[in-house]
Amino acid sequence: MEIIKNIQRVDLGCGTRKKDGYFGIDITVYERVDLELDLRFNPLPFKDNQLEAVYASHFIEHLTFDENIYLFNEVWRCLQVGGKFEIVCPHALSYAQYSDLSHKSAWTEDTFGHFTPDNQFYYSWFYEKGGERFPVINRWRVISNDSTPPYKYTTEGWVEIKLREVHAFLEKLE
Repeated sequence: MEIIKNIQRVDLGCGTRKKDGYFGIDITVYERVDLELDLRFNPLPFKDNQLEAVYASHFIEHLTFDENIYLFNEVWRCLQVGGKFEIVCPHALSYAQYSDLSHKSAWTEDTFGHFTPDNQFYYSWFYEKGGERFPVINRWRVISNDSTPPYKYTTEGWVEIKLREVHAFLEKLE
């Protein structure tokens, strides 16, 4: 793997909507994609501690549990201490989560706490590849993790809550 230098901000799974000022990576080549790369179990082409920010919008839900652990570990490796990982994904209980058959994992505003040192159960989080176990790196601080407010309520005997997205900001700890 060739290391890409002089990049500070990366948009993972950017598709056709790459964030301005970011280097875009996607499995499919679109007009604004800078690098075609399958992010499932493939290392990011950056040095340790090179990046200041990583962004992923509507991408991580398309990865399995194991693929996400690998990806989070790779992002942690590439980010500088204090670097930010911004994530936007459908809320696990949203219509958007269940209407797209390509979604392989579900996230709530509380899910990201599993990647922090406060998670008592991190020791059992790992992915297995080639007969080897790789634990989750639980060295993140959740800066914020909000779901967008429900946009419709009904009074017909129940309350219909349609959660839309989770928007999380994680910071790399030492």
